[in-house]
Amino acid sequence: MSIVLHAVGYSTQEVENWQEALAKALPDDRLEIWPDVADDNAVEYALVWGHKPGDLSRFVNLKAVFSLGAGVETALCDESLPEDLPLVRLIDPNLANAMAEYMLMRVLFYHRQMHLYQDFQNGSQWQALPYISALDRTVGILGLGKLGAEVATVLSSRGFHITGWSRTSKQLADITCYSGEDGLEHVLREADILICLLPLTSETRGLMCSKSFELMKSQACFINAGRGGHVVVQDLIEALDARKLAHATLDVFETEPLPHNYPLWQHPKVTITPHVSAMTLAIDAPLIIAENIRKLRAGQMIEGLVDREKEY
Repeated sequence: MSIVLHAVGYSTQEVENWQEALAKALPDDRLEIWPDVADDNAVEYALVWGHKPGDLSRFVNLKAVFSLGAGVETALCDESLPEDLPLVRLIDPNLANAMAEYMLMRVLFYHRQMHLYQDFQNGSQWQALPYISALDRTVGILGLGKLGAEVATVLSSRGFHITGWSRTSKQLADITCYSGEDGLEHVLREADILICLLPLTSETRGLMCSKSFELMKSQACFINAGRGGHVVVQDLIEALDARKLAHATLDVFETEPLPHNYPLWQHPKVTITPHVSAMTLAIDAPLIIAENIRKLRAGQMIEGLVDREKEY
């Protein structure tokens, strides 16, 4: 039997790394690279990132689809896939560690007011700002899954006061956790720095809009590494231009790569990174997926199985 890898944007070297790793982990399977598949009927599992709806419809004997990242919204939107086909998101400690690094970097940048010092430099202005202790900074985290929980733990260890919101109630050591509409409003109002790491669902799409920005503290900072669909871009621009928000860091977008005419490329209060906050590497990820495939074949429970009703 065979496994197909369909990873939009992966380099030739990255594909070769996956081929090598999976060949060692699943020596009895053949890894094929979409769209060049020798026998469509032999494909049992698809490993995907950024595929288009309908791309997998030719594989009529699929037993599961594995996302190469933490998100599965592309697969969920693919109506050509059977409703009972298992969808599996990647739960990889390396992703969580990388995300925590990225968030620590950006939170410290805002905490030490580097965005303001950049403005001073641009205006040839020598001005020192008062130091504020991390104990007096509240970082709000929307989304307390594997990634959000790791980010919360790392930031808490640096002395920041952490509040978090999730769809369902969570309990994390030293983290003030909220759920429900009232809890969301509390996190938005209290955060000096707000991080979005939510899954993209019908409920969370467009969550970061004028209503949410208006609830936030004046001159709060915003970081989005969840999905581009969480943010209403025009509302974000208006909040920044009105000085409601001080600065924003955006790592994810509805259209990637970003077109040259994207309105935030040159915005002075926005930092853009090209979806690099947490990248899947052909180190542990192939081993995690291979183990899940072995468990599926043995009829065992696996980690990362998507609940289609919850959309994550």
